[in-house]
Amino acid sequence: ASLSTPPPSSVVISCGSAFDDRLSWLCSLRAEGGAPLLRVEEIGPADSPQYAVVCGGGLSLYLCRDAPAVPLSLRLPAGSTLPP
Repeated sequence: ASLSTPPPSSVVISCGSAFDDRLSWLCSLRAEGGAPLLRVEEIGPADSPQYAVVCGGGLSLYLCRDAPAVPLSLRLPAGSTLPP
């Protein structure tokens, strides 16, 4: 089943041309100890992604490419590691 619309209780983040960079950045966030904070639950379509559902720690983010990028701010757990 396709998630062309956001799943219930998710935060929708319009990414526009920053989609690939934002997805990569979110997936590179690490918890204390090095475990990933977020993981990709679904992405589609596979040949040219237009959306991705990224989840972790009780948070569900629906990233979409179809609208201009909006600012993104996340409050991360203490001890999280940010990518360079």
